[in-house]
Amino acid sequence: MNYFLFVKFSILCLVFNCNPSLAQESSNDSTGKTRLAWFIQTSIPEEVENPVKILTGGEIQMLTLYESVASQPVPVPEDGIISIVREEPNPVPNAKDKVIYITLAKAVIPKGLGRALVIMTPAKKPSKDGMLFLTKVQALDRFKGGDFMYINLSNSRIGVEIGSQKKSIAPGSLEILSVATTKSAESIPYRYSYFQNEKQRWMPLNASMTIASTMQREIFIFGASQETGRIRCKGITFPIEP
Repeated sequence: MNYFLFVKFSILCLVFNCNPSLAQESSNDSTGKTRLAWFIQTSIPEEVENPVKILTGGEIQMLTLYESVASQPVPVPEDGIISIVREEPNPVPNAKDKVIYITLAKAVIPKGLGRALVIMTPAKKPSKDGMLFLTKVQALDRFKGGDFMYINLSNSRIGVEIGSQKKSIAPGSLEILSVATTKSAESIPYRYSYFQNEKQRWMPLNASMTIASTMQREIFIFGASQETGRIRCKGITFPIEP
Protein backbone atom coordinates (compact mmCIF):
# COMPACT_ATOMS: atom_id res chain seq x y z
CA MET A 1 0.00 0.00 0.00
CA ASN A 2 1.20 3.53 -0.75
CA TYR A 3 2.89 4.93 2.41
CA PHE A 4 0.95 8.21 2.26
CA LEU A 5 -2.34 6.35 1.98
CA PHE A 6 -1.37 3.99 4.83
CA VAL A 7 -0.64 6.89 7.20
CA LYS A 8 -3.82 8.71 6.19
CA PHE A 9 -5.89 5.56 6.61
CA SER A 10 -4.38 4.92 10.07
CA ILE A 11 -5.35 8.42 11.20
CA LEU A 12 -8.86 7.91 9.86
CA CYS A 13 -9.22 4.67 11.80
CA LEU A 14 -8.46 6.55 15.02
CA VAL A 15 -10.93 9.30 14.14
CA PHE A 16 -13.63 6.87 13.07
CA ASN A 17 -13.67 4.81 16.28
CA CYS A 18 -16.56 6.03 18.37
CA ASN A 19 -15.45 7.81 21.55
CA PRO A 20 -16.91 6.12 24.65
CA SER A 21 -18.00 9.58 25.82
CA LEU A 22 -20.47 9.63 22.93
CA ALA A 23 -22.15 6.42 24.06
CA GLN A 24 -25.78 7.20 24.85
CA GLU A 25 -29.35 6.12 24.29
CA SER A 26 -29.72 5.89 20.52
CA SER A 27 -32.04 4.54 17.86
CA ASN A 28 -31.55 1.71 15.38
CA ASP A 29 -32.22 1.50 11.65
CA SER A 30 -34.24 -1.20 9.87
CA THR A 31 -31.26 -3.61 9.98
CA GLY A 32 -30.82 -3.23 13.74
CA LYS A 33 -27.67 -1.10 13.49
CA THR A 34 -27.27 2.02 15.61
CA ARG A 35 -28.10 5.11 13.57
CA LEU A 36 -25.07 7.38 13.19
CA ALA A 37 -24.35 10.92 12.02
CA TRP A 38 -21.03 12.50 11.09
CA PHE A 39 -20.36 16.24 11.15
CA ILE A 40 -18.27 18.30 8.74
CA GLN A 41 -17.88 22.07 8.59
CA THR A 42 -16.85 24.60 5.98
CA SER A 43 -15.46 26.97 8.62
CA ILE A 44 -15.88 27.71 12.32
CA PRO A 45 -16.57 31.25 13.62
CA GLU A 46 -13.96 32.54 16.06
CA GLU A 47 -16.48 32.74 18.90
CA VAL A 48 -17.23 29.01 18.72
CA GLU A 49 -15.07 26.79 20.92
CA ASN A 50 -13.84 23.52 19.42
CA PRO A 51 -14.40 20.79 20.66
CA VAL A 52 -18.06 21.74 20.70
CA LYS A 53 -20.80 20.61 23.06
CA ILE A 54 -23.49 18.47 21.46
CA LEU A 55 -26.92 17.84 22.97
CA THR A 56 -28.68 14.59 22.08
CA GLY A 57 -31.46 12.90 24.00
CA GLY A 58 -30.96 15.25 26.95
CA GLU A 59 -27.25 14.38 27.26
CA ILE A 60 -24.25 16.68 26.72
CA GLN A 61 -21.06 15.32 25.11
CA MET A 62 -17.98 16.84 23.52
CA LEU A 63 -17.27 16.53 19.80
CA THR A 64 -14.25 17.76 17.84
CA LEU A 65 -14.91 19.32 14.44
CA TYR A 66 -11.90 18.62 12.23
CA GLU A 67 -10.55 20.69 9.37
CA SER A 68 -10.01 18.02 6.72
CA VAL A 69 -11.70 14.84 8.02
CA ALA A 70 -15.19 14.07 9.28
CA SER A 71 -15.96 14.02 12.99
CA GLN A 72 -16.38 10.92 15.07
CA PRO A 73 -19.81 9.30 14.54
CA VAL A 74 -22.58 10.53 16.81
CA PRO A 75 -25.37 8.06 17.75
CA VAL A 76 -28.71 9.46 16.62
CA PRO A 77 -31.35 9.64 19.38
CA GLU A 78 -34.95 8.50 18.96
CA ASP A 79 -36.21 11.98 18.06
CA GLY A 80 -33.41 12.44 15.50
CA ILE A 81 -32.39 15.84 16.93
CA ILE A 82 -28.70 16.66 17.42
CA SER A 83 -27.83 20.18 18.55
CA ILE A 84 -24.56 22.01 19.03
CA VAL A 85 -24.89 24.24 22.05
CA ARG A 86 -23.04 26.81 24.13
CA GLU A 87 -23.21 26.74 27.91
CA GLU A 88 -24.01 30.01 29.70
CA PRO A 89 -24.85 30.91 33.31
CA ASN A 90 -28.58 31.03 34.00
CA PRO A 91 -29.55 34.72 34.32
CA VAL A 92 -32.50 33.81 36.58
CA PRO A 93 -31.50 34.25 40.24
CA ASN A 94 -31.75 31.10 42.41
CA ALA A 95 -32.84 29.00 39.45
CA LYS A 96 -32.68 25.21 39.85
CA ASP A 97 -30.59 24.91 36.69
CA LYS A 98 -27.39 26.94 37.13
CA VAL A 99 -26.59 26.88 33.40
CA ILE A 100 -28.61 27.20 30.22
CA TYR A 101 -27.77 26.01 26.72
CA ILE A 102 -27.87 28.29 23.68
CA THR A 103 -28.36 26.36 20.41
CA LEU A 104 -25.71 27.24 17.82
CA ALA A 105 -26.70 24.58 15.26
CA LYS A 106 -29.46 22.01 14.97
CA ALA A 107 -29.79 18.97 12.73
CA VAL A 108 -32.83 16.72 12.46
CA ILE A 109 -32.03 13.25 11.11
CA PRO A 110 -35.10 11.80 9.34
CA LYS A 111 -36.55 8.56 10.64
CA GLY A 112 -35.32 5.52 8.74
CA LEU A 113 -32.01 7.16 7.80
CA GLY A 114 -29.27 4.95 9.24
CA ARG A 115 -26.18 6.87 8.12
CA ALA A 116 -26.22 10.66 7.81
CA LEU A 117 -23.78 13.45 7.05
CA VAL A 118 -24.42 16.84 8.69
CA ILE A 119 -22.86 19.71 6.73
CA MET A 120 -22.39 22.88 8.77
CA THR A 121 -21.87 26.29 7.20
CA PRO A 122 -21.65 29.58 9.13
CA ALA A 123 -24.77 31.75 8.79
CA LYS A 124 -24.19 35.20 7.29
CA LYS A 125 -25.92 36.65 10.33
CA PRO A 126 -26.85 34.95 13.61
CA SER A 127 -30.54 34.06 13.70
CA LYS A 128 -32.91 35.65 16.24
CA ASP A 129 -32.59 32.55 18.42
CA GLY A 130 -28.78 32.69 18.35
CA MET A 131 -27.98 30.00 15.79
CA LEU A 132 -24.59 30.54 14.14
CA PHE A 133 -24.70 27.68 11.62
CA LEU A 134 -26.90 26.49 8.80
CA THR A 135 -27.11 22.70 8.55
CA LYS A 136 -27.80 20.32 5.69
CA VAL A 137 -28.43 16.61 6.27
CA GLN A 138 -27.24 14.25 3.54
CA ALA A 139 -27.98 10.51 3.35
CA LEU A 140 -24.88 8.32 3.04
CA ASP A 141 -26.51 5.13 1.78
CA ARG A 142 -25.01 5.51 -1.72
CA PHE A 143 -21.58 6.75 -0.59
CA LYS A 144 -19.17 3.81 -0.83
CA GLY A 145 -15.40 3.31 -0.80
CA GLY A 146 -13.68 4.95 -3.75
CA ASP A 147 -16.46 7.52 -4.23
CA PHE A 148 -16.03 11.29 -4.43
CA MET A 149 -18.98 13.38 -3.26
CA TYR A 150 -19.30 16.90 -4.67
CA ILE A 151 -21.58 19.35 -2.87
CA ASN A 152 -22.30 22.71 -4.47
CA LEU A 153 -23.35 25.32 -1.91
CA SER A 154 -22.56 28.24 -4.22
CA ASN A 155 -24.83 30.17 -6.60
CA SER A 156 -22.79 29.11 -9.65
CA ARG A 157 -22.59 25.90 -11.63
CA ILE A 158 -19.48 23.86 -10.83
CA GLY A 159 -17.62 21.90 -13.50
CA VAL A 160 -15.90 18.71 -12.34
CA GLU A 161 -13.45 16.75 -14.49
CA ILE A 162 -11.79 13.81 -12.77
CA GLY A 163 -10.14 11.02 -14.71
CA SER A 164 -12.40 10.44 -17.71
CA GLN A 165 -15.56 11.71 -15.98
CA LYS A 166 -17.14 15.12 -16.49
CA LYS A 167 -20.05 16.62 -14.57
CA SER A 168 -21.76 19.99 -14.28
CA ILE A 169 -23.19 20.44 -10.78
CA ALA A 170 -26.08 22.88 -10.38
CA PRO A 171 -26.24 25.28 -7.42
CA GLY A 172 -27.55 23.58 -4.29
CA SER A 173 -27.13 20.08 -5.68
CA LEU A 174 -24.85 17.10 -5.13
CA GLU A 175 -23.13 14.45 -7.25
CA ILE A 176 -21.40 11.22 -6.24
CA LEU A 177 -18.82 9.87 -8.69
CA SER A 178 -17.19 6.45 -8.47
CA VAL A 179 -13.52 7.27 -8.94
CA ALA A 180 -11.49 4.34 -7.55
CA THR A 181 -12.04 0.64 -8.18
CA THR A 182 -9.10 -0.93 -6.31
CA LYS A 183 -7.51 -0.71 -2.86
CA SER A 184 -4.21 0.34 -4.41
CA ALA A 185 -3.65 4.09 -4.40
CA GLU A 186 -4.06 5.71 -7.79
CA SER A 187 -2.98 9.17 -8.92
CA ILE A 188 -5.84 10.70 -10.90
CA PRO A 189 -5.91 14.12 -12.58
CA TYR A 190 -8.74 16.51 -11.82
CA ARG A 191 -9.88 19.95 -12.90
CA TYR A 192 -12.54 22.11 -11.23
CA SER A 193 -14.15 25.22 -12.69
CA TYR A 194 -17.13 27.46 -12.07
CA PHE A 195 -19.53 29.29 -14.35
CA GLN A 196 -19.23 33.04 -13.94
CA ASN A 197 -22.80 34.25 -14.29
CA GLU A 198 -21.86 37.89 -14.99
CA LYS A 199 -19.56 37.08 -17.92
CA GLN A 200 -21.39 33.90 -18.95
CA ARG A 201 -18.24 31.81 -19.20
CA TRP A 202 -16.42 29.03 -17.36
CA MET A 203 -13.54 30.09 -15.12
CA PRO A 204 -10.76 27.80 -13.79
CA LEU A 205 -10.86 27.01 -10.09
CA ASN A 206 -8.30 24.29 -9.40
CA ALA A 207 -6.38 21.57 -11.26
CA SER A 208 -3.92 18.97 -9.98
CA MET A 209 -3.60 15.27 -9.12
CA THR A 210 -5.37 13.42 -6.31
CA ILE A 211 -4.99 10.02 -4.64
CA ALA A 212 -7.98 7.67 -4.97
CA SER A 213 -8.58 4.25 -3.43
CA THR A 214 -11.52 2.13 -2.31
CA MET A 215 -9.97 2.37 1.18
CA GLN A 216 -11.30 5.93 1.52
CA ARG A 217 -14.03 8.33 0.42
CA GLU A 218 -13.69 12.02 -0.33
CA ILE A 219 -16.06 14.98 0.03
CA PHE A 220 -15.60 18.29 -1.78
CA ILE A 221 -17.69 21.31 -0.83
CA PHE A 222 -17.91 24.34 -3.11
CA GLY A 223 -19.10 27.63 -1.67
CA ALA A 224 -18.57 31.37 -1.86
CA SER A 225 -16.36 33.14 0.68
CA GLN A 226 -18.37 35.48 2.89
CA GLU A 227 -15.51 38.00 2.81
CA THR A 228 -14.68 38.08 -0.93
CA GLY A 229 -17.52 36.23 -2.66
CA ARG A 230 -14.98 34.03 -4.46
CA ILE A 231 -15.78 30.36 -5.04
CA ARG A 232 -13.76 28.08 -2.78
CA CYS A 233 -13.39 24.30 -2.61
CA LYS A 234 -12.84 22.42 0.63
CA GLY A 235 -11.81 18.77 0.62
CA ILE A 236 -12.70 16.40 3.48
CA THR A 237 -11.67 12.76 3.79
CA PHE A 238 -14.39 10.43 5.03
CA PRO A 239 -13.60 7.05 6.62
CA ILE A 240 -14.70 3.63 5.46
CA GLU A 241 -17.07 2.07 7.98
CA PRO A 242 -15.66 -1.17 9.45
